[in-house]
Amino acid sequence: TVIENRRNGLPPITGRHVATYPEFEFRVPIYAGYYMNGFIDRVDLIEDGDALYCHIIDYKTNYIQDAQA
Repeated sequence: TVIENRRNGLPPITGRHVATYPEFEFRVPIYAGYYMNGFIDRVDLIEDGDALYCHIIDYKTNYIQDAQA
């Protein structure tokens, strides 16, 4: 399997596909009391020698959820 990151010019990742994880929500602390929240559509894990890479896939749907008061 070869994964190419064409947007930022990184070299391709060549390796063995290990796993695929479907859509999930995440929340990461970035500073005291502040968090980054979001959704990831799919994550593929690729093993290349001793390294393990996460290939994050975000499908664009142009969907905006209505805010609730």
